[in-house]
Amino acid sequence: MSKDEDQLHPLDAFEVFENVHALAATAAKSTVPSLRTAQELLDWVLGDPDRTQNQKNNEAAAIRWLGRADDTPLSAIQLDDVRHIVDHRFARIRSHKSLNKIRRSNIVTLLNGVLIRAGVLSVGTRRGGRVSHLWSLWLNAVLCLDDRNALASFARFCTKRGIEPADVTLGTWNEYVDETLCRSTVKRPRAALQKVLRKSNAARLTIPGWPLPVFPKFKNPRTWSIPRDRFPSSFWSDFDSYEQLSSKPPKNIFDTTAAKQLRPDTLVRYREVAWRTASAQVHAGRSPAEIDSLSALLDVYWLKEGLNWQRKRAGDRFLKDHLNMAAAWLSMADNYVRPDKSVRDAIREEIFDFIDDELGPADFSEKNRKKLDQFSSAHVADEFLYLPYQIMSEIKKKKAITTKDATEMMAAVAIELLLATMVRRKNLADLELSKHFWPASPTKDGKWHILIDQVEVKNKQALRFPLQKQTIALLEFYSKKCRPLLMGKSTDTLFLRADGSAKGRNMVADLVKRTIRRRLDLDVNVHLFRHIGTMIYLNAHPGDFSVPKVMLGHKWQTTTEKFYAWLCATKAIDHFTTVVLGDRNARLTKFKLA
Repeated sequence: MSKDEDQLHPLDAFEVFENVHALAATAAKSTVPSLRTAQELLDWVLGDPDRTQNQKNNEAAAIRWLGRADDTPLSAIQLDDVRHIVDHRFARIRSHKSLNKIRRSNIVTLLNGVLIRAGVLSVGTRRGGRVSHLWSLWLNAVLCLDDRNALASFARFCTKRGIEPADVTLGTWNEYVDETLCRSTVKRPRAALQKVLRKSNAARLTIPGWPLPVFPKFKNPRTWSIPRDRFPSSFWSDFDSYEQLSSKPPKNIFDTTAAKQLRPDTLVRYREVAWRTASAQVHAGRSPAEIDSLSALLDVYWLKEGLNWQRKRAGDRFLKDHLNMAAAWLSMADNYVRPDKSVRDAIREEIFDFIDDELGPADFSEKNRKKLDQFSSAHVADEFLYLPYQIMSEIKKKKAITTKDATEMMAAVAIELLLATMVRRKNLADLELSKHFWPASPTKDGKWHILIDQVEVKNKQALRFPLQKQTIALLEFYSKKCRPLLMGKSTDTLFLRADGSAKGRNMVADLVKRTIRRRLDLDVNVHLFRHIGTMIYLNAHPGDFSVPKVMLGHKWQTTTEKFYAWLCATKAIDHFTTVVLGDRNARLTKFKLA
C-alpha cells in the first residue's frame, strides 16, 4: 500500500479486530440449507451444531406448535407463505386454550428467532435495532409520541442499511414495504405501513425541511377500477342524471314511473358500483367505448362476463360484495334504466339469485364462533361483565388521576355502553353528550337515555336506550373526574384523544380491543359485543328472539333468528342430553363406572 493510500485509509486497531472477529464467526457458523416446510425446519434445528441441547429442545417444541395448534402435519406447512404462518398459525397458537399467556408469548418469540435465523423472515413482530443520530434529530422534531413511534420503525430499517434521512428514495420505501408485508411477522402489516405513510406525509406539511419524499398511497387490493376518463363522458353524464332524479322526492307521489328517492351515501356507493362494474367488463374483454350509458352497462351478457372475471379474481368463489353489486344493478334497472322485463328478470334470476344460492344462508363465520367460545366459561363471562367497574374501582383509589388513567376510564365507559346498548362501532364513537343523551343530565330519580336518530343507524331504525343506575354512575365519574383531563377545548364529544380532539371510530374500537386483551387476554372486537349480549340472553331465555331483535335494531325477527338460531340449537342439545341421560350419567359417576 502506498503512503498516500495509507493516509487516505488509516488503520484502526479496534476496527480490524471487529472485522476479523466477524469474519471468524461467519466462517464458523454453519450454512442454512434451503428449507421448504416446517418439518424440514424442525429437522434442521435438531441437527444445528451451533445450538445447545436446551436451545434445540425449546426451539423444536415451538416449531411443533405450528402444527399442533390445529393438528396439521408439519410437512404440510409451507415456509414460503409467511402471511399464512402469521395470520393463521401464530393466531391459533395465541388463542389455544391449553396455553397460558406467558407460554404463548414464549412460543411466538422462539418461532420468530428460528425463522429469522433460517432466513425465512427478515424481521419478527417488532423491528428492533438502533436509530442513527440524524434520524433521531428528525424524529425528535415530531411532537406526538405516537407519530414518533410509528416513524421509528422505518428509521431503524434505514439505519440498519446505512441510509440517512436525506438519502431515502421511493425505492427505499418499496423495500421497506416488501419486507414488512412479505418477510415479517407483524400482525397487521398494511395498517402499520399506512401509519408510517400518513405520519411522514403529514410531517412534510408541518415540519420545515422534512427530508423524506412523498410516499404514494396504497391501492386497495380488492379494487380493480380503471381510470374514469377511459369511459365515454356520456356514461358519467347518464349517471349524473340518475343521481339528480334520485336525490329528491318525485313531484307526484303517485307516479309509479318516477325514480325512487335514495340517500346521498347510497348514490355515492352506486356510482362506485357502476365504475367497478364497467371496469370488470373491460378486464373481461369489453371495449370501454361500448359502455356509453347505464343501459349499456346493464347488458346481461357483459354483467355475467364481468362477474366471471371478479369471481376468478376472488379465488373462484362469490363474495357478499358481488351480491351487493347485483342488488345495486337491480335498483338501477327498476328506478332509472327500466329495460325490458326479460332483462330485469335475467338480472334477478340468472345473476342475483344465482349468487345468493351459491353464498348460502347468512351464518356465523367459524372465526366468530371461536371468539364466542371464549365465553363458554361462566367465570370468564363474569370477569368480562365486571371489567368496567373493576377499572373504575382501581382509578377511584388513586390520589391523583392522570391522563393515562382518564384514557383507561374512557375504555371502561366504551365497554359498558357496548354491553348496555350493543350499538355498532360508528354509533358508539360518534356519541355526543348534548346530542345523544336525554335529558342533558340524569334526573333526580336516575333517568337518563341514549337516543340515536334513524338517519345515523345502518337500517334506519331509531334507537332509544334507557340507562341503568350503575351505568349512569360510571358515566358521571368519567364525565366529572376523567374527561376534563383530556379536553383541550370545549366539546361535546364523549371519547377524546390525549390532545383534546375527537377519537376516530377506529381509535375507539382499538382502545376497547387493546384494553380487553391486556386485562383479560380475550380477543374481542367492538362488533362481537352484539353477539356476546345476544348469546348471554338466549342462554337464559332459549328461543326468545324478540328482545335481541329490539336491542340489535333489526327490522324483522327472521333476521335475528337466521343469525342466532345456532345458539339456541346448542342450548337445546345440552338440555336434551341432560334430561335424557342425566340420571344415567349420575349413576355411572356414583358407582365409578365412567
